[in-house]
Amino acid sequence: LAAAAGAGFSTATDLADWLVRILKMPFRDAHHVTGTLVAKAEALGVERSVSKTFREAPLFMGLFTALIVIGASVALLPGNLISLLINMQVVNGLITPIILIFILILANRRAVLGNAANGPKFKAAALVCVVVIAVLAVVVLMQTVAGWLGLV
Repeated sequence: LAAAAGAGFSTATDLADWLVRILKMPFRDAHHVTGTLVAKAEALGVERSVSKTFREAPLFMGLFTALIVIGASVALLPGNLISLLINMQVVNGLITPIILIFILILANRRAVLGNAANGPKFKAAALVCVVVIAVLAVVVLMQTVAGWLGLV
């Protein structure tokens, strides 16, 4: 736990809690924003911590600020927020199969996971699951587009 706290993970949790308490952001959204920010910052290899100043971690703090401003701006736009949330879930549903394919490719590589890599039976089962999820995502997309066009 001490190593995780030193790596900034307790700070990210504190940030998410602050978003919930102070900005009244929904719990799930606050943790999603915080997780996205930390993941992007780590992927870019930048200094990450909300306890740092803008001068010490400009990219991290800039990304964090941009995510908060964009999220708040979208939430404040006039319109039906429920429709916006549903449409965002459709987009998430379309992205999920793509991510699952990459995870499956990595999970099947012995060079990456050694003995923990998927065996033949699990490869087949996982592939069936990914295909089913992809088909369901396309069905939801078609239903959503049909709803936009007034066909449903």
